[in-house]
Amino acid sequence: MPTPSASEKWFVIHLEKRIFEGPFGFNQLHAKLKSGEVSWFDIGYRAGSSGSWVRIVEIPEFMERAGKLPDLGILKHFRGVAARQTQLKKIPIDRSVPWIDILSSKGGRASDGVGSKAEWHLILDEKECGPLSLEDIESAHKQGEPPQQIYAWCEGMPRWKPISQVAKLRKYASAGGPPPFAISAQDENKLIVEHGTNRRKAMRRRLVASISRVSSTGVKEMIGVCGDINLEGVLLIQEFQSEVYKPGDKFAIEVNPMRALKMSPLRAAVTVRWYDRKTHFTGLQFLQMEPMDRKFLETYLRTLDKGVRI
Repeated sequence: MPTPSASEKWFVIHLEKRIFEGPFGFNQLHAKLKSGEVSWFDIGYRAGSSGSWVRIVEIPEFMERAGKLPDLGILKHFRGVAARQTQLKKIPIDRSVPWIDILSSKGGRASDGVGSKAEWHLILDEKECGPLSLEDIESAHKQGEPPQQIYAWCEGMPRWKPISQVAKLRKYASAGGPPPFAISAQDENKLIVEHGTNRRKAMRRRLVASISRVSSTGVKEMIGVCGDINLEGVLLIQEFQSEVYKPGDKFAIEVNPMRALKMSPLRAAVTVRWYDRKTHFTGLQFLQMEPMDRKFLETYLRTLDKGVRI
């Protein structure tokens, strides 16, 4: 019989209530099972374990301490219920070694001629790190659980993209959490041209940058990445979020160019000009921007040799 540690922390997803609870000690959770507060068919997870979320009735530590087990004949029904839990968003996972802690210490190193080139840049937990080699990323994958949302970029890519959409990095994508929206290259190019033709009158440029929404108290939350930008506005591309914007909505944003560009973040008040429900692309028009930020953006746009005038 497995001997539980007093320091173990357990988490539970209630299938019927669709809520998350924890952490509990082993004895505390066992008492909840005996009292009926937690069902044997709810899903459990032990912090720090290498396993995944499973039904409590299948966890050896609890099965061997149970009196009369529930009717296993209804397990077939609950397997389907449990499978649907993968659709739940933001289920906390205990990560003893987060990727950002592993990779932040490796970024910026020159290639030593051994292994692959350090060419990858990642956004983890809304923080950028890189350049990284494939070996760096493989090492992080072996040591810790990847966050649910990871963006990647390397030379030649037009913008940040989820790693599940990057062939060389797809295997490192987290198995949990919602998948990113499927945006085909054809839809992306067509949409940018169509909306640009109808609404823009100035030169537009690609900018590898993330976009965060800034609250009235200064709290920032990443809401997507930059498709292209000019002095009039910016194209917001949502990869994971499903925020539905309405024309006329107004809020503050911060455009964070990748570090390699050596540009300061640009803060601006914006209004929504249009929103496409199919791809979740959103056209944001600048209402107000600090003079210095606008000067930085003008300088960046002038330094680019190629663009599309519409």
